[in-house]
Amino acid sequence: MILAAIFGGVTRVSNLPQGEDVASTASVLGQLGVHISKTGSQVIVESPGSEHFTPPSKPLDCGNSGTTMRLMSGVLSACPFASTLVGDSSLSSRPMERIAQPLRMMGASLTTTDGHAPLHIIGRPDLSPLHYQSPVASAQVKSAVLLAGRVAGVQCSVTEPYTSRDHTERMLPWFEKSPSTRELTIPGDVSSASFFIVAALIAGEASIHLPSVGINPTRMGLLDALSDMGARIDIHPTFSSAGEPIADITIHRSELTSMNLSGENVVRCIDEIPIFAIAAATAQGMSRIRDAHELRVKECDRIEATCKGLANIGVSVVEHADGFDVTGQKGFHSGTISTFGDHRLAMSFAIAALNVDGSLRISDANVVAVSYPEFYRDLERICHPH
Repeated sequence: MILAAIFGGVTRVSNLPQGEDVASTASVLGQLGVHISKTGSQVIVESPGSEHFTPPSKPLDCGNSGTTMRLMSGVLSACPFASTLVGDSSLSSRPMERIAQPLRMMGASLTTTDGHAPLHIIGRPDLSPLHYQSPVASAQVKSAVLLAGRVAGVQCSVTEPYTSRDHTERMLPWFEKSPSTRELTIPGDVSSASFFIVAALIAGEASIHLPSVGINPTRMGLLDALSDMGARIDIHPTFSSAGEPIADITIHRSELTSMNLSGENVVRCIDEIPIFAIAAATAQGMSRIRDAHELRVKECDRIEATCKGLANIGVSVVEHADGFDVTGQKGFHSGTISTFGDHRLAMSFAIAALNVDGSLRISDANVVAVSYPEFYRDLERICHPH
């Protein structure tokens, strides 16, 4: 939706996720003069283009969406007006200087609140070109710089310690080459698919088939790690959309063995570490996760929250500054899980519940609506398919 708004014209989007983060993005763009509507299964984005965005009359509320706040900071840095980006309490605790610094280097004025949101931006359309040496491997930082450069019409590039997800780099040239009226199909999200992938591996006997899932190489870290652990996963490429490869995936119940996860492999599955931990907790031996410092500054401290959750269901886990060690076992104990307001924690431990001897209580379970409001419905479908 952000790219469609920048390039202007009419974009018809199929298979757009319905989570609250997407709704936050639509609301922010709406305040800038972009019309977003739904016809049947398609979302239609009608935009005058970024050069004709309307100055917002009030703060732009990004809800819980770090992607919305960071990418829109790049866009708004190149617009000739002032704007303020706000978010909920969780988003307001996440680091924002990491995107403010390179955008300032381009000439925009960004003021954070003790390094966090609210973000106050005074944009300018004559930003300077930039090659940015990013200290973190972050697709959001990278995209903020690239989108600022695209809106301002100047050349920008980013070098990062490891290759982070590259959806922006793939979609920018697709939009540049497409006409002003375009159609786009969003692949199934591999992060959402990851919960059912692990469910098939650790619980039940039937295989699970997931059609039309995005298999972007920068997002395949979890599947690669699980395969190294002995998971039987069949991937059948089907087609591509806007530069994104898509495949049907079939997963079979498997006996897993432990592995060590670090470096670039962590970057390729950073959002999937909580559900990877559930898989590791069923694997034979001890699995070690390192170089995952970024998990400390997600919707919650996911290292601490994951370790507490595992301990609460009887798993042997040792927390480290940049990860944890988890020793696998056959089943989990009954217990109570705090989600700390984190949608991925809620979904991960809902999958763990499939291996609990008894019941598992998950607090604030409806937080899944941030990214996957249909999650429990779909989980019920695989548990009781008939």
